[in-house]
Amino acid sequence: MLLLFRRTRLLGVFVLLPVLANILLMDVFYQIGDSVVVHASIMMLGVLYVPLLLIAMPVFKGIILPATGSGSLMLTGLIGKDSMNIIMQKAF
Repeated sequence: MLLLFRRTRLLGVFVLLPVLANILLMDVFYQIGDSVVVHASIMMLGVLYVPLLLIAMPVFKGIILPATGSGSLMLTGLIGKDSMNIIMQKAF
């Protein structure tokens, strides 16, 4: 239920991570079965994707395209402003 709402999503992820890690480790060390380990691994990666999406992407977006309008990649002269806008539109 915590994963459904934006306000409590991060809390839900941090509650669910140790539970899924425990399930994954029990499957591995008790040698339950390969398909069960694969399924638990997929579930763990799915839960790890949420913090990456919520925390890391806005941070990266702020680094590449800060509020001032001149991104760090544009300062190096490697990417022009028009190219940067096209990249940001496709990425986000």
